[in-house]
Amino acid sequence: MLHLDDLDVRILREVNSPDCPQWNVRESYTAIGRRVGVDEETIRLRLRRLRDRGVLPALRVTVNPHLLGLEEVGVDLDVPDEATKSAVLSRLQSLPGITQVADFQGSGIMVVVWHEPHRAVPWLGQQIDPLGAWTLRASWTTPFPEPTVPMRPLDWRILTAIRDDARKDLRAVAATLHTTVRTVYRRLSALTEGKAAFVVAMPKPDRVVGLLCNYLVHCPDIDHKRTADAAVQRDFPRIGMYDTGPEQYSVFGMVCENLSRAEEVLAQLRSLYGVVTVRLAIVRQIYGVDGWLDRELDERARPSPRRAVGRHAE
Repeated sequence: MLHLDDLDVRILREVNSPDCPQWNVRESYTAIGRRVGVDEETIRLRLRRLRDRGVLPALRVTVNPHLLGLEEVGVDLDVPDEATKSAVLSRLQSLPGITQVADFQGSGIMVVVWHEPHRAVPWLGQQIDPLGAWTLRASWTTPFPEPTVPMRPLDWRILTAIRDDARKDLRAVAATLHTTVRTVYRRLSALTEGKAAFVVAMPKPDRVVGLLCNYLVHCPDIDHKRTADAAVQRDFPRIGMYDTGPEQYSVFGMVCENLSRAEEVLAQLRSLYGVVTVRLAIVRQIYGVDGWLDRELDERARPSPRRAVGRHAE
């Protein structure tokens, strides 16, 4: 297990969500180091240590959901029965359209769903209703910009080639795709500018000393929320990820030394002006569920007729 110091946490935040999300899938270590105040080699060594110790196995690449005609919805569930919770977790990890599942200590689960607009929550309910009693605590839509780059088959093939590792050697990628490194760089630059793909970094809670804490902050007033979000990002240095895009909710992932500190943070967040509720959850495990997405990318990478957008979620 690794003790994450403040620099480790800042690096996690920078590679994952400085722009919510991080669109530059190949951002240089120099640029990251400039933002956190260290040199390029320090960033390289810290990321290597996080990978080697199993805290951050790889920086994965995923696509803007709008390219698939889908939207991203976060869902916070309460499943009080342990047997039902196990069944729900198992079911969620097999569903096409689910991209992440966070298993919290106790009865909580957070799910990230990609689905056709305005249908994610009813669809998810239909999938898990037969498994037992559960309660919807909250749901929110994470807004994504419309991608501005016309996607080519080569673009899909490039994204497929680096899906498992954003830092993969582009010379090997170019050789596999029978093109040039210059072409790969040029298309990745276009994908970055067009907000077509972004980085996903999912740390392993069981490899970290302390607690990975998930805070769901509900602030209905848009102006108060903007002020509260800025205050949290300014005053809490141990934020490893955040999503402040939804209209009424913000999600902050923080590394806390112990439960006492986690509860102190909870009290501080609740005291922010305009905040109505804050839910604290201790992360037990985070699962990436994206085999279905790999198949979607593979299909679009082939120069052949494609199935209807979003059909996986029917």
